[in-house]
Amino acid sequence: MIVGDLADQPVRLTADACDVGTPALDEVVDDLVVFVSIDRIDGPGRTLAFAGPCVLRDQGRGLPVVGTVTVDSADLSRLVTNGGAVDVVAHELGHVLGFGTVWRDLAGAPGGTPLVRDLTFPTSRFVGAGARAASAILGYSAEADGVPLETGGGGGTRDAHWAEARFGTELMTGFYNAGATNPLSLVTVRSLADLGYATTDLGADPTSVVETTPGAGPAFGLLRSVLAAPLTREAWDVVRTPVLGVGADGVVRPRR
Repeated sequence: MIVGDLADQPVRLTADACDVGTPALDEVVDDLVVFVSIDRIDGPGRTLAFAGPCVLRDQGRGLPVVGTVTVDSADLSRLVTNGGAVDVVAHELGHVLGFGTVWRDLAGAPGGTPLVRDLTFPTSRFVGAGARAASAILGYSAEADGVPLETGGGGGTRDAHWAEARFGTELMTGFYNAGATNPLSLVTVRSLADLGYATTDLGADPTSVVETTPGAGPAFGLLRSVLAAPLTREAWDVVRTPVLGVGADGVVRPRR
């Protein structure tokens, strides 16, 4: 999905700076470092994981250079057995890359174009040009409206995922649908391009492409809503927003 390189970035990070147990880091990072742990969160079947970037680059678009993923040890065996572990980890890596976690940061960048609007309101939207156009192509929303964001699920879900009511089982909605395919849509791919990554549309799952008729909704919209009823729905995660920034000298500083 991501086909371009990020500039090498020196990082000098002390132990526990990103989370309890994360190691010290003193190296030139090629693209991105992700610290992954398996630990207890809240027991079986509730929050499956949490993730996000820890350190953002001060240069360029301010993309992440260090992030963390923690998977609940109470859920991991079940997820591996039912085939859901790959979806959950892919979802969390999306947050590490900045999906739902740096939207506000980039919106406030000098000269930057706002990526979100009306946050915490029922009309909250992602308004990056690429994702907005893809959402219209697939029939999820009109291009002018932007991509609808989740407005429920609490602080770890709201405004940091696509709206479950519109996107169903898409990978980056706020809820994991056990027993379903959780496809990575073109909207998600284009949203990462809006953040500043070099992406290819070939990274989207073919099953997420929807044939639409002008004036009609997605062709599989009704089928999706019918099939979703018997599935077990669990919260994917709690997102974590970045707390540190790093300059060209590699020195890490608290973010405002």
